[in-house]
Amino acid sequence: MLYPAQLYREELKRKLVECWYKPKYDYYFMGEYNEFNVGDNAYWRTDLVHLGENGEVDGYFSYQRNDAARSISQFGLVSFVDNGTNLVTDCMRHINKLVSEGLHRMEWWAVSDNPANKIYEWLIARYGGQIAGHMHDCHYFGGKYHDAVMYEIIFD
Repeated sequence: MLYPAQLYREELKRKLVECWYKPKYDYYFMGEYNEFNVGDNAYWRTDLVHLGENGEVDGYFSYQRNDAARSISQFGLVSFVDNGTNLVTDCMRHINKLVSEGLHRMEWWAVSDNPANKIYEWLIARYGGQIAGHMHDCHYFGGKYHDAVMYEIIFD
C-alpha cells in the first residue's frame, strides 16, 4: 500500500542515502546525489512510500501536480527491494484512481538505457501513450554520457 512519505520521512531519507552507494540506483539519481527532502506541503507535489509485508518502506513514488492542466509529471519511482512488483501494482492503482478523478495527462523522463524503461514502454502501450521526445548525451554518470527519453500518456 502507498502512504504519505511525510509519515516515514527519516526512514525514506536513510534508504535513499544508502542508494547513493549502490550502482544499480545510478539511473534514479543520474549522478546527482542531492539532499533528499520531503516537503511538509503536498499542494503541488505528492510523495508516497510503499510498505512491504514487514511494515518497512520498500519503495518510493512521487510526482508533481498541475491541477489547472489536470496533469502530473516529474516522477520519482524507486524500489528498495529486488522485486518491486507490488510497488508498481500499487502505483498503477493510484494512477488509475487519478484518471477516474479527471487526470488528463502524465509525462515523465527516463535515462534511455534504464532497465525500468521496459515497464514504461508497457505503460504507454497499455494506455495509448507514446515516446514524445529523445535528448542525446544529457546525463553523465558511470563514466559515460546517457540519453533521455520523454514518455507521455493522454487519457480520454
